[in-house]
Amino acid sequence: MRKDQGFNIPETVRRVFLAEDSDGSSIVAREDVLQPSAFPGIGQLFTLWGTDNVIELPDSGNVPSFEGTFPPVGGFRIFMTRFAPNETALAGGNDMPENLKNIPSASDLHSSATVDCNMLLSGTLDCVMSDHSVVSLEAGDMIVLNGAEHAWQNNSAEEAVMLFFMTGAKRD
Repeated sequence: MRKDQGFNIPETVRRVFLAEDSDGSSIVAREDVLQPSAFPGIGQLFTLWGTDNVIELPDSGNVPSFEGTFPPVGGFRIFMTRFAPNETALAGGNDMPENLKNIPSASDLHSSATVDCNMLLSGTLDCVMSDHSVVSLEAGDMIVLNGAEHAWQNNSAEEAVMLFFMTGAKRD
């Protein structure tokens, strides 16, 4: 079965927050337009949402602050990453948000105390495992990483876009 090449991903992302009014009805609490940041060795990173704490409801639509790429237990992160083809990956990264600076490059083997549920939205992308074997993904594929060491490589001539949801986990 041949898969489609995926979604048409815009240059910016519109983020809409729904919340509860004082009477319990749904309201649009805020709307933002998100710009990507350069992601060294990869391409671009959109920081969509995250927190280091359990969210309490009702919530007024505030954007919680968090530190670092990997959430603690009770926290989560949602990112979208544009993986440039290997030969054109950006070397910059000076515009990374302060709370995400000094993160490992996704193209280097790394692991974390997180469960990552990732869906490839467009293109093709290789997940390199610790033994250097490769799981190749196509648009529409989902991969779950339970703290496993891995790296990402875009070995195609086209951009690949992946949506990441990470939740903090206990590691023994």
